[in-house]
This record gives sequence, C-alpha cells and structure tokens, in this order.
Amino acid sequence: MNFFSKSLNIVLGQKATDVSGTDNARISIPDFFKVFITLLLIGASIWFFHIEEGLKLFELMTVVTPGFVIYAFLPLSYRMPFFFLLNCIALFLLFGIPIGSSILLICLAFIGITALPIAWKYRAALTVLATFVLIFVRVGFWTSGNSQQIVTVVGVLIMFRSILYLYELQYEKDDPGFWKRINYFFLLPNLIFYIFPIVDYKTFVRKYYDRPAYDNYSKGLKWMFRGITHFLLYRLMYYYLMPAMSDVHTVYDLFQYLLVSYALIVRLSGLFHFSAGVLCLFGFNLPETFNNYFLATSFSDLWRRINIYWKDFVMKVFYFPIYFKFKKRNNTAVFITVMIVFFFNWFLHAYQWFWIRGTFLLKQNDILFWALLGLVVAANSVYQKNTKAKKGAAGFHPREAFIKSAKIVGMLCLMSFLWSFWISPSIGVWWAFLMGVEPFGWTDVLVISAVALGCILLGTVLHYLSHQYGWQDKPKPGQQEEARLSYVNGGLLLLLLAGNPWVSQEIGDRFNFDMEPVLTTKLNKADEEQLFKGYYDELIIGNNLNSRMWEVDQQKPANWGNLKSTGIVKPMKDIILKELKPNEKVVFKNEELTTNSHGMRDQEYAIEKPAGSLRLALLGGSMEMGSAVADTETFESVLEQQLNQSDVFDPFQKIELLNFAIAGIHMPQHAPITERRVRPFQPDVLIYTGHLNELLRGTRKFGEVMSHPKWVADYPFLFDLANQLQLHPKIGKENLARALEPYKEDLYAWGLDRIAKVCREDDIVPIYIYILAPGDEPAGDERAQLKKMAEDKGFYFIDMYDVFEGTDPTEMATAVFDKHPNANGHRWIAQQLFQRLSEDEKLQQLILSSARKTSKTSRD
Repeated sequence: MNFFSKSLNIVLGQKATDVSGTDNARISIPDFFKVFITLLLIGASIWFFHIEEGLKLFELMTVVTPGFVIYAFLPLSYRMPFFFLLNCIALFLLFGIPIGSSILLICLAFIGITALPIAWKYRAALTVLATFVLIFVRVGFWTSGNSQQIVTVVGVLIMFRSILYLYELQYEKDDPGFWKRINYFFLLPNLIFYIFPIVDYKTFVRKYYDRPAYDNYSKGLKWMFRGITHFLLYRLMYYYLMPAMSDVHTVYDLFQYLLVSYALIVRLSGLFHFSAGVLCLFGFNLPETFNNYFLATSFSDLWRRINIYWKDFVMKVFYFPIYFKFKKRNNTAVFITVMIVFFFNWFLHAYQWFWIRGTFLLKQNDILFWALLGLVVAANSVYQKNTKAKKGAAGFHPREAFIKSAKIVGMLCLMSFLWSFWISPSIGVWWAFLMGVEPFGWTDVLVISAVALGCILLGTVLHYLSHQYGWQDKPKPGQQEEARLSYVNGGLLLLLLAGNPWVSQEIGDRFNFDMEPVLTTKLNKADEEQLFKGYYDELIIGNNLNSRMWEVDQQKPANWGNLKSTGIVKPMKDIILKELKPNEKVVFKNEELTTNSHGMRDQEYAIEKPAGSLRLALLGGSMEMGSAVADTETFESVLEQQLNQSDVFDPFQKIELLNFAIAGIHMPQHAPITERRVRPFQPDVLIYTGHLNELLRGTRKFGEVMSHPKWVADYPFLFDLANQLQLHPKIGKENLARALEPYKEDLYAWGLDRIAKVCREDDIVPIYIYILAPGDEPAGDERAQLKKMAEDKGFYFIDMYDVFEGTDPTEMATAVFDKHPNANGHRWIAQQLFQRLSEDEKLQQLILSSARKTSKTSRD
C-alpha cells in the first residue's frame, strides 16, 4: 500500500510525505466520539424532518458520515486523495455511474487545461474557450441524452472557482500539491447545493488543518446545526407566513409580504453555513459565511455581513485590481470602482442563473436593483472614506444604542422593500402590486410607527443587556468548543424530540396546529398553484431563488415543456384563448397526444349523436386532457370503456364520452366552449370538473381574458367590470387576480350560470365533479362553497375530494415536479368515478330520463 501510494504521488507530482498540520490533524478517541455522536444526531434530524429532501441532503450525509469516520484516522498524506474518492462516491450515488462519470471526466479535463505547462495567459484563454463550449451545450445548441444535467452540474462546480483559481495561479509561489488543487473543484455539498459559497482558493489551501482537529470539527458541527435551524426557520416562514402577491390587500399584508420575502434569505444562509460546516469536518478551517446580516446598520455594513465569501471574491478579483489602476485614489476612484464592481455583481449573478436555469437573466428590475445597490454602497464608501471613524466610549450609552437600533430597523425595512422589487417578475408587476394595496389612513401610519418605535426600543434594551451581562464576551478556547457541542447536542435532542411522531401529534392536537409543514417540506399556497402546471402557460417565479419552485422546476427533464411548445395549440384572440389543432399528433411530456378532426384529445365522433347512444361531454383542464399520459390512458378514455362494458345505462347500446378538456382552460373558457363547441354535439350529460383552489385559478384566468376588454365585449358583465377596474395586461397576472378577488364568487357564478342555461335549454344533465390531484388536501371551506354554488345553478354535485385518500401520491402522480395523475392515477380516478355512477341510482334515473327526452326530441 505504501509503495503504491508513493508511486502514485510521484506520477501525480505530489510529495510522498506531507507532515504539515500533522499534529493538528490528530484527534483523541474521546473527542472523536463526541464529534461522531453529534454528527449522528445531525443526520437523524435531517432524516426526521426531511430537511432539503428534494436536494438529497440525507443521501449526501450517508457519504459524509462514514467518510468522516475513515478520514479522521487516515494518515494525513492519504486524506486528500480519500476526500476526492468521497466526492466520486457521492457523484455516483447522487447521479448514477454514467452521469457521474461524465461529470467527473469533464471536470478533470477542465482542471487539466488550467494545469497545462504553458504561459498563464494561454491557459486562461483555453479555459475561456472550454467554458464557451459548455455554454453552447447548456443553451441547447448541442444536446444528447443527459447532456443538460451533466453540463449544469459541471457548470455549478467550476463557474466561479475557476475564476478564483486562475487568478491565484498568477501569484502562487508554493505548490500546494495535486490533491489540494483538484479537490478545490470538488467540494462535497456543492454536488447538491447548486447555489454554493465561493470558497477562496488561498484560504482553502492555507487553512487546511491550521488549528486542532477537534476545534475545527466542533466549529463545523456548530455551523451544520445552525444551517439546520435556518432551514427549519425558512420552512416555517415560507409555509405559514409568506402570503401570495394576490393575497396582499392591506398595508399590513404588504409589510408582512415585504419582511417575510426578505427574511426567507435564511435558507441561503442555512445552505452556506451547512456547506462550510461539512468542509470543516474534513479539515478545511473556513471562515464564517454570513454574519448577522439582519443587524446591518448601513448598505456598506450589509455588504460586509451578507454572503461574505461573495464579497471577498469580487473585492479580490475586481475591486482591488481596478482601484489600483487609478493614479489618484480619491473619491472618484472609489465611486467608479464600486460601480464597476456592482456591474460585475449583476453579471455574475446572471451568469450563475444561467448555469442553474439555462437562461441568462436579463430583466430590468434585476439590472436596476444592482445599479441602485451599487449607487448607495458607492456613496456610503465615499462618505466613510472622508469620515474618521469615532471610537465609542466603553460601556452602555442609551443614545448610541437607540440610534444603532433605529438604523437596523431602517435598513431592514429598506432592504425588504428593495428585495421585493428584485424578486418581482417585472417592474410593471411590482408597481401595480404596490398600487393595488388598499388606501390607508393616519391610524395605519400611527400603528406602523408605533410598531417600528417598539422594535427600536426593544433593540436598545437588548443592547443594554448584552453589555450588562457580557453576552459579547468570548469564552476561552477550550471552553468554547465544549460549549459549542453542548448546546448543539441539546438543540438536536430537542429537535428529535419534537420530530418524534407521538410528540408532534400531541403538539398538533393540543394547539390545533398543522405540524406537517414543520416535519416535511410542503409548497406554500403560491408555489402549490404553480406546481400544478397546465393551469399556467408559463412558470413565473421572478428572480426569486428563495422560492422552492426554482429547485422543483430544475428537476424537470429538458423536454418537459408546456403544451404550447409542442405546436398543437392554436391561439385565439378572444375569451377562449386557445384550441387544440385538429388531426395532430405530437409528443407531450414523453407521451403521444393525438387530436381528432374536431380538435379534441379523443377518438373520432360524428357531430350528430348516433341513434341508441348516450353521449356525455367532459369539460376540464390539464388533468382531464391527460397531461403526461398516453391517449388511451386518460381517465376519460378508461371510464368510457368501462361504461360500455357495463349495464349501468341500459338500454343504451353505446356510451360516448367526449373530451373537450384543454390544458390551461378554466371557468371563463368553459362557458363559451359549452355554448360554441359542446352544444352542436347534442350531449345528454355535461360534466364540469373543479379542483383545489378552483376559485383562485378561475379568477386568475378571468383576469387574463378581462385584461383585454375587447375579448369579452360580447359578455356585458365581464366587459363592464373590466372597464370599471381599468384592467390591462401589463400589471401582471397576480395583480389582475388581486383586483378581481372581491368578485371571484360573482365571476365563477357567472360561468356556472351560462353553462347551466345551455343545459336547461337543451335538456342536458349538468354534473359538477370536485376532484383533487394526488397529495392535495381540501382548502378551507371552498369545497362546501363550490357545492352550494353548483347546486344553486342546477348542477348535480359529485364530491370526489377523497379520491386519492389512502393512496401513495408518489405512485399516483407523474413526478415530484408535476402533480398531474400518472397512468395509475387516471385508472384509479376512472375506477372510483365508475363506482360512484354505478351506485348512484338517483343520478342514473336523472340521466336516463333526460336522455330519453332528448332522443325523442331529436326524432320529432
């Protein structure tokens, strides 16, 4: 083994022995077990609370934990090769051997370019050229198999570290060795966390076991625990406190939206702390990634506290080289340099977005956000350059504490305001969002001012207590590490106790509190709406990487587009919005989608109903159309077959179930579709399907069509309301929905009434089926509200909210990123619906009576 290691090191150019940091790398058996037990508790907490389950954090921990056990006792010269081996194992575990091998080989080839024995400028040029090759693949100029996923992972591993690495190569004097160079690009948590702290190359090399192992491991565990608490805090705020834009009506709703939106950055903080903590376990004594950023007193202070690694990166690579180019390093030099640096801030964030999302982020509000932030930081930097810092006198001073607290509250409010601007889909949508808030009076101003003053006074008191009781005093080094693990273990044990099913259920029952969103990651109301794709023609998440939708969306295959991308959709510039082209065959979500001569996803039917047949018409959206299932696998197709094989509707010889559903269609479209398209087919039964958040989805679609008043000119109620509210497309879908929210019941009732009118005139039995997608749960009183509205209009209501109750959603839904039923789910719906129809004698008699009447009328 020793001979092999020495030979390998000679081949790779690594010294056969490496005794630097040997003493620091040792750990006693008792200290090791302290660390190991804490690491097990961290892994158990991640398992119990399903923390970052979508990003496979627990799977990563199955590599980190046993890897650390071996790593901690290996000779120091073997540890870096073993760390690389751990990265390879994690790659294969997370992505599979074919994809993992491709990622590994491409990264090694990329790193190899930087190590070529040629001048630095040529290596840099070749690196840039190689990056452009990867960019061409990422934008889709060349695709093959899993190339997009491979290039995405390669991109997030090298996009920023390659810049820092090349920069440092210019000035590097001591060779850190092959393994440190290569491992700099393979940092375990980066394999699952695509947004990752930009670890400084010099720090990575220099701080390797530069302090006792136990101290470093303890610090890493503390940061991992802090990361877990931040993940959980994010989960609570995201689910329970974060309102959708369409739910913001009052000034208090607005403040809640602004503050919580900004506070959700704790997830990024948790991600960075956890990542740095894992690396500390492997000897890399990394500095802090975030430093109490909510306590910033100015923009410059915030710049120093938030995402510290990013700040150090741009200062080293851009600020200092640019600043020292100026002969006169005066105020102008500072101001210009800061503005250039913030230009690079914008560009590099857009560059990062490109590797993760596949598109370069070119949005006006994004550019303006970084420009404004650059201006205030530049102005603040010039001010500080010309102002001598005053040393504060020892002790507590109420005036200084009050002013500092006021600055913190002011910065928090101002950054929340700017943050909402940054994450909005567009400037127009953001402005309309603010303007849509209900007018507020002096009472509201006084209440908000009183709350702000209360926060400032609370901050002043906390400032006093920190001085009075020495909260800022640091314990001695030995005590510090023991204290770290003590409170970390205590916190983890409390988490595990709360995560215990018996305890969590007792908490939920005693306080009437839904614990599920605490114990597992659930999308909040706004993101849940976006996940049920097909109800939206495009996913709108702004620049908001704090939303969970970007991570859910990134799991989708590259060809998982919307229906419009297949070319089968015919746009209509009226209330219907779109139709399916007739006689088309396309691939949609990996399945064939075929339309008949009438533009329906169904078999061929004559317009005139055949004698002796019972005809049913189905209205619906993407679920009813059959998103992500084959033509014959939709529940409509399966149910039609079951009905024809049974005697439920004897004496009719044939049952025809016509599918008029189209993805993205809602109530505003269903009414004119019934009048224009369904009516000529003379159905005996019309089935309308409603889903979770039916009123909200309908209201959003009403907003879309009513923002073009000419599209609803033939419908006086809609036309007059659109003009009254001055609706137009530029204010965005969320703001349109918010404007129409007070009228959502009236709008929905309008649609039901028009459908019911057609049914009354043509002796059609109208049936309303309320059905949920796999994993959905009824929202509030909406189900009862829809039942009453439908029955008031003459619909026969079939409640199938519990259709998937007792089933495993993962076996019934298409994928994590798509909640539509899969083939199993559609068969299950058909079976349950067939059972309801078979057992409901009242409905059967109603249908048969109406069908006989319409048949007689047709013959006459």
